[in-house]
Amino acid sequence: MDFTCKALNYPISQAQFYTDSTIVLSWIGSHASRWKTFVANRVAKIQTLSSATQWHHISGSANPADLATRGVSSSTLLTSIWLCGPKFLHETFPFQTDSSVPTLNDAVPEERGPSGVRAQALDEDGNLVDDFIFDSGVGEFEGKILHVRNAPSPGATSSLAIAKMIVDKMEQEFHIKDL
Repeated sequence: MDFTCKALNYPISQAQFYTDSTIVLSWIGSHASRWKTFVANRVAKIQTLSSATQWHHISGSANPADLATRGVSSSTLLTSIWLCGPKFLHETFPFQTDSSVPTLNDAVPEERGPSGVRAQALDEDGNLVDDFIFDSGVGEFEGKILHVRNAPSPGATSSLAIAKMIVDKMEQEFHIKDL
């Protein structure tokens, strides 16, 4: 909005935004952290620059942006809502639009699902073994290192429990206490 105001050199005191996507309205109306990263970043930016109350639903047939994507001829565009917008935009503010937004009964696309990491190690024969393989090294490093194989990323939801398990193993391997 600021960019548009500066480009037009015209102050805009109030803005309303319209979309024909109920999914987008759902995204904007919820906390950005609810969505997967790509959507969350964009929703957070939109929420920083506008309020969810400024966003409204418009039917696809009244959305001028849709016309150009439907293969409409240029002569048809010139006589359509594409140049002037839907009729309600020409009325006195606040516009009287259909405020009913179709409800979404299913899960909203891009919603984060349950998170967590599960690691499972296999031995050389392909048999399942413990979640983690601890190796104390061989040769000159034997007993001086603790190599943990197949550990999930530090962002795993169980990372504190994993860290405790590793510390316990280090205490056991290196005969130390209270790490």
